[in-house]
Amino acid sequence: MAPGFEEGASSRFSRQIGQECMTCHNGLPDFEERSRNKFHSVKTGIDCERCHGPGELHVERKRAGKIIDTSQYADSTIVNPARLTKELQMSLCQRCHLQGNAVLKEGKSWKDFQPGMHLDSIMNVFLPEYKGQEDRFIMASQAERLRESACYTQSDMSCITCHNPHVSVEETSIATFNSKCRNCHNGAGKKSECTEDMATRNKEDDNCTGCHMPKSGSIDIPHVSITDHHIKTRHDKDQENISYTEAQKIQQFVGLKCMTKENPSNYEMAMGYLSFYEEFSKGRYLLDSAKIFIEQRPQGDLVPWLKPIVKYHFLRNDFASIRTYASRVRLDSVQDEWTNYRIGEAYFQAKQYQKALKYYQQAVNKKPFNLAFQNKLGSTYFQLGNYQKAERVFRLILTEDPRQKEAMANLGYLLLRKGRKERASDYFKKTLSLDPDYLQAMFNQAALSLQNKQWEKARTILQNILKKDPGNSKAQQLLQRLDAMERRS
Repeated sequence: MAPGFEEGASSRFSRQIGQECMTCHNGLPDFEERSRNKFHSVKTGIDCERCHGPGELHVERKRAGKIIDTSQYADSTIVNPARLTKELQMSLCQRCHLQGNAVLKEGKSWKDFQPGMHLDSIMNVFLPEYKGQEDRFIMASQAERLRESACYTQSDMSCITCHNPHVSVEETSIATFNSKCRNCHNGAGKKSECTEDMATRNKEDDNCTGCHMPKSGSIDIPHVSITDHHIKTRHDKDQENISYTEAQKIQQFVGLKCMTKENPSNYEMAMGYLSFYEEFSKGRYLLDSAKIFIEQRPQGDLVPWLKPIVKYHFLRNDFASIRTYASRVRLDSVQDEWTNYRIGEAYFQAKQYQKALKYYQQAVNKKPFNLAFQNKLGSTYFQLGNYQKAERVFRLILTEDPRQKEAMANLGYLLLRKGRKERASDYFKKTLSLDPDYLQAMFNQAALSLQNKQWEKARTILQNILKKDPGNSKAQQLLQRLDAMERRS
C-alpha cells in the first residue's frame, strides 16, 4: 500500500498528492506554487531532465550543429552524471532513492534541486535508527544502505558504478551485475576470490548479489521484497526473514539521523523530529526530542525560531502557549504560511475570531490555492457574522475542487442559517454522498431535522453518529436536548 494510505486513510482515496510525491515519481510538473496540490500539467513519466538537468540550451546547440565529442570533452550545455564527483552523483540519486523524512530548507521548494547540486542545499533527509533491527530498512533506502558498505567507503563506487539508469534493473542480467563486482574483486586481493563452495553458489545461480545483497522486506511497507544495498560478506538471515509484524514489535527507536548533513544544527534537528512526528509516527518521544533542541536555541530574537516553536505546541494541541508566543512578535514578522495558519487556529480555538482572521488572511495571501487555509478563513468570517464573505470563500473553494467536503458542508450550514433549508439539504446530501462517514455533515443534517421538528429523523442521525463515534459528547448532548424537547412538546 502506498505511503499515506494506511490506517484507514484509503477509505475515500482523498489523500492529496503534493509536489513532494510528484517530483520523485514523475518528471517535474507545472505546479501552482501557491497551492498544496494544484497542477497545471503533469508529465507522463520520468524524463531526461530529472538526471541531466534543464535541456533547452543543449537542444538549441545541437540543432545549430554544435556537436561536442563527449568521449574527449565535457558538454557544458547539459549535466553528465558520470562527470560529477562521487558525492554529487550520490546527491542526484539520493534525491529520490533516499526515502525518509525530507525537510525543506527555508525558502526552498521540492522542484529546486537540480543535477549537480548538493542535496543538503535544498533539503535535509532524516531516517530513524533502530536498535535490534540493524539489518532492516525502509523501502527506498538504497543510497543509505550503500553508504554503509565497505565497497562504497573504500573506493570511488557510486550508484552508477553498477546501475545503468537507461536500462531497467528488471532487464539487466545477473551476468552484467556479476561483472560489475568482478571489476573490483578480480583476484588481485586477499578477499577478491569467492570462498563459498560451488554447491551453495549454484543455489543462487552463482549470483554475487544473491548472497551479498539479498532481497528482504522493509520496515515501513508490508508485503514487499527489495534488494538490500548494504553489501556484506555475510547477512543475518534470521533478521531478514522476520515478518513485518514481528519487526515492529522488537525494534527499539534510537533517534533520527540526518543523512544529508554531518552536523545538522539544533534548528534542523528540531524540524526533523517535528516533521517525523507529523508525517510518520505519533510517538511522544519525538516531540520530547524536538523540545530538547528547541530549548537549546540562542536567547534573544524569537522570530527565527517561531516556526518550530509554534509547530511543536500545535502538535501538542497546546494552543494557549501558541497565543503566548504570538503575542510577543509583530504580526508582519510571521512570514511562514503554516505558522500563520497554526497561530490563527490557536486564536480560533479560543474563539478570538478577530485575531484569528488576521493570521488566516496572511496564510491565504501567501498560499491562496491552499484550500484548507481558505476553508478556515471562510469559517472565521462565518463566526464573525460576515456571511457574504464566508459564502464567497466557500464557493471559491468548490470552484477549485467541487469535491471538497469541508467547504461543501460549511456552505450548506451557512445557507441553513440564512433560512435556505432546501438548498442547505442538497449540500448536506451531496457531502455525505462523497463521504458517508463525515460527521460534520451528519451534524448539519441533524440540525436541519431539528429545525423542521423532524424529531425521529434527527434522533436516527445522532444515533448513527454514536455508532461511528461512541464517545462523541456533542451527539450525546444533542440527544439529551432532543429528549427534553420531545417531552415539552
